[in-house]
Amino acid sequence: MAGPPGSSRATRYADLPLDQALEFHALDDVSPFAYETGCARYRFAASLLSGGERVLDVGCGPGYGCPILKRGGAAAVVGLDEQAGMVEYAARRFGEPGVEFVAASGLDDAFPPRSFDLVTAFEVIEHLAEPDRLLARCAAWLEPGGRLVLSTPNRIVHELMGITWAFHEREYGYSDLLALLQRAFGRGRFDIYGQNPTLIEHFRLRRGRFAPARSPLPGPIRALIPTRVAAAARRIVPRRPRPVSPTAPDLAEACRIGTRDVDVCETFVVVVTMPA
Repeated sequence: MAGPPGSSRATRYADLPLDQALEFHALDDVSPFAYETGCARYRFAASLLSGGERVLDVGCGPGYGCPILKRGGAAAVVGLDEQAGMVEYAARRFGEPGVEFVAASGLDDAFPPRSFDLVTAFEVIEHLAEPDRLLARCAAWLEPGGRLVLSTPNRIVHELMGITWAFHEREYGYSDLLALLQRAFGRGRFDIYGQNPTLIEHFRLRRGRFAPARSPLPGPIRALIPTRVAAAARRIVPRRPRPVSPTAPDLAEACRIGTRDVDVCETFVVVVTMPA
């Protein structure tokens, strides 16, 4: 997701001040649209629970997803985030019996092997230079037959839309995402779903749900700027996507997670099932 205003000087999400990090995570009182699409991913993961599971939410951010997992039937939920201020906020706002929050990186050896039946990692791997390390941790933390549920943006769709996202080390298309998971989990089962499959249709027909901001430079001047220079400038000052209103009729479609048009979805949602 795109970074908040004034965040371009930070090199990592963990370097952000707490107020900017909260905006980055799009709480319900900041961005209802992003909040609802985020909740949809947690509800999807909760639907996989049968009752009594131990759940870890890697990159839990402000923690709003952990109570959703608890209400879905988890016996205990641990939210993990590398920003201590975020974890303190999550504990104050969303802490409850059976839900706790831990300040640590998903790359740390924070838990014993086979500690969890379900691990979630929503919008995390695109922020990592070495996502294989996180996936290896998740594999170690899961019980045999356990599941990892993760989400990550669809690189191909975002490239077509011309959007640059702050703090993303790398985004993935369908094939390279599957290859990454296969390297980490080997004989695991991989079910790849798509969220918001009609984004491209809206982009084409309505000039974009997420319309990149116009450059302040006149067209003739932009034409004189070398492509490499323009690309470097966009990395320093990323384009700000303009989301559709949360009351728009397509909000329900944006929250939908399924197997329709996965290759042109906005966000991949993957369920990895460990060998029993």
